Amino acid sequence: MFIPITARKLLRNYKDFGPGVALSKLVTGVGSFLYESRTYRIYRIRLDRLEPRKPATSGLQLRMLKPEEEDLICQIEGMEEWLLGKVARKLGSGSICLVALDGGLVAGFNLVSFGEVYMPLVHKTRRFRDNEAWSEQISVNRNYRKRGLASSLRLTIFSVLRARGINRFYGGTLPGNKANLRLCRNVGLEVIADIKYRKCLHSRNWKTTRIDRSSEKPS
Repeated sequence: MFIPITARKLLRNYKDFGPGVALSKLVTGVGSFLYESRTYRIYRIRLDRLEPRKPATSGLQLRMLKPEEEDLICQIEGMEEWLLGKVARKLGSGSICLVALDGGLVAGFNLVSFGEVYMPLVHKTRRFRDNEAWSEQISVNRNYRKRGLASSLRLTIFSVLRARGINRFYGGTLPGNKANLRLCRNVGLEVIADIKYRKCLHSRNWKTTRIDRSSEKPS
């Protein structure tokens, strides 16, 4: 399973970022068997204090994904390799996924989970309270980027979650993901902490550092 997933990820990185970034990511991935060091930036929004905002009209259909929609699930897993074989199972166990559709094509999605979640980038599991939700993944098809679709997905999922009684919404991203941090700023999410993960051979450790939100300005 590892080789096909790695090949698909390498191809996607090549298409999205070019050969240099794709090769760098591949070398980092291979080296992670021995040594790995990563910072994961956590963000949050208080939905019970959020002033409702109407999402921009994108001309796309935004609706919740159903577990039996295999073609759409296949498209989502093709956009994010780490989700391969997992989306239907997550939906069956209570996760929800908002999709933006252009006919039968997935233009973007936001997968959200509840309760106990696993953060693969830092190999950490956390249990969220009943009134909390975790954003597993938000992605936009490269042909639909820079149209405000990611903001529309976020604002729509906020409304969905508030209707379910969810008061706090969390997610995470790498500090170098400037696009995601800009999205955070645009929709009112605040960066609250960094999880620093380090692995050397069989030794692992984690350190969580709170961030002073008054000085944090995502760019």
